[in-house]
Amino acid sequence: RQAQIQAQQRQAQLQQQQMQQQQQQQQQRQGQDQRAQQATLQQPVQNSSQHQQIQQHQLQLQKLHQQHLQMRRQTAQQQTQNPAQAQAQAQAQAQAQAQQLQKEQQLRRQQEEQKQKLQEEQMRKQQQERQMREQQHQQNLRKQQAMEQQKMLQQQQQQLKLQQEQKLMQQQRASAAAAAVQQRQHLPANAAPPGQHHALSGALPAPAFAAPSAHTQAATAAAAAKSDSGTLATPSATTSASTAVAQQQPVVKKGVPVVLGLKEIPDGQWEQHMPGPNDEMAVDPSTKTPKPDWYAADCISHLEQSLLPEWFDGSAPHRTPDTYKKAREAMIKISDKLGTRFLTATMARRSIPGDAGSLIRLHEFLGTYALINEDSINDSAPTPASLKGKRKQVIEWPQARCHALMRAVVDQSRKRAKTENDPASDSLAVDWNAVAEEVGGGISATDCEKQFLSMSIPEEPSGRPGSITPETTPSGATIENSQDRSDDAGKRSAPVVDWLDMCDPNVVHAVTEAAMSSTSSSLAEAQKAALGGLALTKDVEDALTQEGLVARMLSEVVDLRMKKLENRLTLLDDVEGLLEAERVALELERRDLYTSRCRHWF
Repeated sequence: RQAQIQAQQRQAQLQQQQMQQQQQQQQQRQGQDQRAQQATLQQPVQNSSQHQQIQQHQLQLQKLHQQHLQMRRQTAQQQTQNPAQAQAQAQAQAQAQAQQLQKEQQLRRQQEEQKQKLQEEQMRKQQQERQMREQQHQQNLRKQQAMEQQKMLQQQQQQLKLQQEQKLMQQQRASAAAAAVQQRQHLPANAAPPGQHHALSGALPAPAFAAPSAHTQAATAAAAAKSDSGTLATPSATTSASTAVAQQQPVVKKGVPVVLGLKEIPDGQWEQHMPGPNDEMAVDPSTKTPKPDWYAADCISHLEQSLLPEWFDGSAPHRTPDTYKKAREAMIKISDKLGTRFLTATMARRSIPGDAGSLIRLHEFLGTYALINEDSINDSAPTPASLKGKRKQVIEWPQARCHALMRAVVDQSRKRAKTENDPASDSLAVDWNAVAEEVGGGISATDCEKQFLSMSIPEEPSGRPGSITPETTPSGATIENSQDRSDDAGKRSAPVVDWLDMCDPNVVHAVTEAAMSSTSSSLAEAQKAALGGLALTKDVEDALTQEGLVARMLSEVVDLRMKKLENRLTLLDDVEGLLEAERVALELERRDLYTSRCRHWF
């Protein structure tokens, strides 16, 4: 009750304060109205109608103000007279405020509950994703373990198979080695001696070979095991076979070699290249050229004895006329069977018994006289002379030939000097064909021109250098200038010769004719003028070629620049595409962020 009484007192105080504030506001308004009236009274009134309207408005304002004051007074009296109603209103207001607070609290609680639910759902989703990832990882691990186990099982199976195969191979080789030892013990006494194999290289008529050491015996045992079982021999298998043979090897006397026989004679190398029955490489016997006159299958000619004396001087027991005939006929027979395939010296050396060097020389001799390799056209055959092209003929210019060339040129120059005064003569400056005929030796006019331009012309101490005109003595006799005083007069200058070889012969001839016709007194001056003209033409050609090279290089540079620009444009296009893709990705991320925020808000 005391609390209620205190609350009522407080409310009454608040109401009194409100009344006081309202009275103050009314007083302020009255003061403002009075001031406005005074201001309006002070201002001159221009129109009576406006003055009347203003007065009416002021009267209305005063009436409204009085009514408002009366209403306030009545409400204040009612409040003072009925405190219970005021308390009821205050309680209603307090209850309304409390209800609003409760509603706000409920809304806040609902929002918090929704947030918690969303967080719990997110946590559940994350846990589910983690569980799925762990399950996938475990499944991958299980698969990898299963694959590894399968690989291990396969490797074990392969190892078991290899071990079984090795055991079988060892058993087969051991049995083959035992059979070889038994065969060696039961060999006949008249076996071929091993020295014969070392004396002659190639295939022997007797199928035997020497095996003085345990290593060779093991090799033969491994070969026999290979032929019996059809499997490949490995180094470990050969070592096991050698140890087995060494254990079973009987005691052999010193100095007595052990001979093992071959089951089959191996084929020669030439038999692998024989043409078949329907081979296009076969040669028709009717198209072959006849043998030379000195050749006979039963005898040896003097030509063979003179060109191949090593077969007939008795220098070795395997170089005899009989072995020569056998080797010759065997080589001719092999070449005939091969047809158009080339019989090489190595093939003959590996197929025919005899000394390697002697067989190679015999092969060259028979090939020279077309007894072998007459129609060989395959890759092993050398290039024929008809397809090699023309070789450059090397002409030698000794001192005597150089002197002859100089004399011929001087004579032709003198003839030209005599015919210069004849207007009807149309002869050349120097007739180089006549010069070539005087020099002789099959030398052409072009070679004479080049040699004349490249050789050095000595200068004469008496008279003009390299003078063409004869000198006269007081008695009237003519004295010719000697062109062969110096030892270096006929020497060729290597750089000048190479340079002249590179020039066109027509250009050389034209320049030489022009130089000889323009200089009528000295050969040295004519030679210098010709060389200068050739140098000028060569420089012009070089300048043209250099100009073409520069133009081509400039075009290549321009092409490279264009390619560079194209590459840059392609790079820019790629960058533009990447930027466009990033823009699209950012737009998608922005939309995702907006949707997530909307979900959070609602």
